[in-house]
Amino acid sequence: MKAIIFAYIFGGLNRGATLCQLTTVSIQMYTAVAKYKYNLTVDIISLLSIASFIGSIIGMVFQSLSLKLFGFYVSLRIVAVINLIANCLCMIEVHWGYLFVFKIFAGFSSVMQVTLVPAIGGEQLEPKVRGIVGSLTNLTIQLSLVICNVIQYLVQQNNKYYPLTLVYPCAISLIMLIFCFIMKAPEAKSDVETRTGVQAEVETSQKQAVVTESIFQMKYLKSFVVALTLGMSTGASGINPVLQYSTIIFKNTFNSPKSGTIGAIITACISLASCLITMPVVKRFKRKQLFNGGLGVLLLCFVALIIILYLELDNKTLSDDLVLCITSVMILSFNISSASLFYIVISEVFPRQIKTAAIGFAMAAAVASVIIQTYVFPHMNQQENYVFFLCWMFVVYIFVVFAIPETANKTLEEIELEMIPKKYWTQKDEKEVAENDKEEEQITSKQSEMQIMAAVIE
Repeated sequence: MKAIIFAYIFGGLNRGATLCQLTTVSIQMYTAVAKYKYNLTVDIISLLSIASFIGSIIGMVFQSLSLKLFGFYVSLRIVAVINLIANCLCMIEVHWGYLFVFKIFAGFSSVMQVTLVPAIGGEQLEPKVRGIVGSLTNLTIQLSLVICNVIQYLVQQNNKYYPLTLVYPCAISLIMLIFCFIMKAPEAKSDVETRTGVQAEVETSQKQAVVTESIFQMKYLKSFVVALTLGMSTGASGINPVLQYSTIIFKNTFNSPKSGTIGAIITACISLASCLITMPVVKRFKRKQLFNGGLGVLLLCFVALIIILYLELDNKTLSDDLVLCITSVMILSFNISSASLFYIVISEVFPRQIKTAAIGFAMAAAVASVIIQTYVFPHMNQQENYVFFLCWMFVVYIFVVFAIPETANKTLEEIELEMIPKKYWTQKDEKEVAENDKEEEQITSKQSEMQIMAAVIE
């Protein structure tokens, strides 16, 4: 269990470092020292900003094949090696095309790490700790964003220090690689003494089995919709491009040549603080309440930003301060809802037969949304961007309210029965439902007896 928790932590740190490393500031630093010179255009900035996300899509495509060939643990080790090599090669200043290619490899490997770890953790962790441990992924991603932005703030005035921005990602990649080799599959435990070693081995392989069925079946239609909704709710929030281009958004907010980086650090710190707030909140409130409430506030924030930009306030300082405050509220609401709950719910909600494929599909939907938004962001003004995000988010919010089920304090078996229509249940499923109903009746009966006794005593 300890190895799984550390894998959550360093997988999140690695993902955060991969996403943050190519900010506009670091791209400008790389351009200044590249061996083969080129003119830095808006299109190049957009392409480099989405490079790791393109890699993430590729990772989702190859994930199922890798799992079928190598299984969970060997796949984790392979992508950890790829991630370390890719981050190290990104230190070499050659050309934007060279950097683009290896950032794709870094994104490809980092997303597989944060996808495979929840798939393993969802099976091995107890229901009571799944929420807290799942929150670690988002918490460590935000912590990594803070660290990367601070490093860029310290070195951005000297372009020759560009390789230093990658020392931290390389170190995290190395540590994650070590933990991937330490992690081991759980041993099969036989509860019957006559069970043979071969039978135990078969059971273990069944527990660790990867995708055995396609998600594109009618009985998994609800899982398909939930996976798409989860991915879109995370990727369609508009927060990712705001964080990605925060050095541009806040470049004139503070009276400093490093104003953009200061704004990026502030937003990253707010993200980290909101994640710390989220961890106890996730345990106390239901998933649906947090999803609906957080995304609802996010919609209102987009409306407020559009109004502020539309009014074009004469007081520029007041306008910038309001944008910073509302952006902070957006980040807080996003981290309390989609950002943290995404990694929790994807590890709980999908049936075992399609868990890995469904998680991969949800991640692909999230990344595809981010790619679209991150690419178009520099090509539109802020007001147009926020209108675009608001419309997209409104549609997604409707699906979130009606499609995503409640998973808090439920076993994986109970959730699985909710996700599959009754006409597709097996005899084993029907037996489990009957047993659960019987247990609930017994609990209700005991509670009633205790209430009656308490009334008599009074």
